[in-house]
Amino acid sequence: MRTRSTVLLAFLWIAAVLVAPVGATAQNTTTEQAAETADEAQFAAEELQKLTAPVALYPGTLLIQMLVAATYPLEVSKADQFVQDNAGQQPDARKTLIEEQGWDGNVTVLATAFPETLKKMAAHTEWTETIGATTPANAWCRRPAAQIVRHMQNDAG
Repeated sequence: MRTRSTVLLAFLWIAAVLVAPVGATAQNTTTEQAAETADEAQFAAEELQKLTAPVALYPGTLLIQMLVAATYPLEVSKADQFVQDNAGQQPDARKTLIEEQGWDGNVTVLATAFPETLKKMAAHTEWTETIGATTPANAWCRRPAAQIVRHMQNDAG
């Protein structure tokens, strides 16, 4: 049930990002700073396809959780380290400990249900930070870019 609510929150977050203007989503920044950040993080469609290619074949719900969790790269790294440090714990006890950390729900889901995916995201910090830093102006096209790559890979066999 928690996973369904997390996925729903991810969809709502993405929908809110699509509707909200760039300046409205920036916290503690001026309109000019938000505009500069948006200009710096703009990606061409080809760049987004290359960026999403490593995860293009992941299931859609996992992909959404990864994209949202990537906006918290520090939490991704901390969660991965926590999972490694507590690898000897029983799964239920580890899940409880992870939930007590107060991380973003998507990071928590990756840490409890997809620790290998979390490990890959933590190992590829530059990718995680880059995909997480794409501005709301690019948020609408990350998933379609992954779908384009997925179709290209399927067509190639």
